[in-house]
Amino acid sequence: MAFHGPSYGMSADVAETLKAKYDPAIEAEVRDWLKKVTGENVTDFHEHMKSGVFLCNFINILRPGAVKKINKNKMPFMMMENIGNYLAAAASFGMKETDLFQTVDLYEKKNMTAVLNHLYALGRLSSHLPGYSGASIGPRVVAVDSEKVFGMPTD
Repeated sequence: MAFHGPSYGMSADVAETLKAKYDPAIEAEVRDWLKKVTGENVTDFHEHMKSGVFLCNFINILRPGAVKKINKNKMPFMMMENIGNYLAAAASFGMKETDLFQTVDLYEKKNMTAVLNHLYALGRLSSHLPGYSGASIGPRVVAVDSEKVFGMPTD
């Protein structure tokens, strides 16, 4: 992760606004959900997910084979490729573009609020994923047409 130095002016204001929007209660709910799904304890949110390996393995639990290639190498471009592959798989679930985050939000810890909100939205949507019957979080998404959203016919 590159060190960009301290922020000043408008950049500092934006960083403070993002930090203020981060909700520890939602983080606790998301951590609990991730543990129920994966069996792993997520201690440091950023460090646990930065390489993208956890996220790829996690989404493969929700839909097996969603991410075909997971890079185990610690080279930055490979870790960012993992995050990108995860995001592409999440988008294929029918998530709104506004519920996705940018790779840099996670990899460089630019906007962890967006990452947290994304995982919460995915937790809500997970109750409607065809073939997944595990834990979900938050209020249920209402009236999802699985064939339209996921490209899969319902039973």
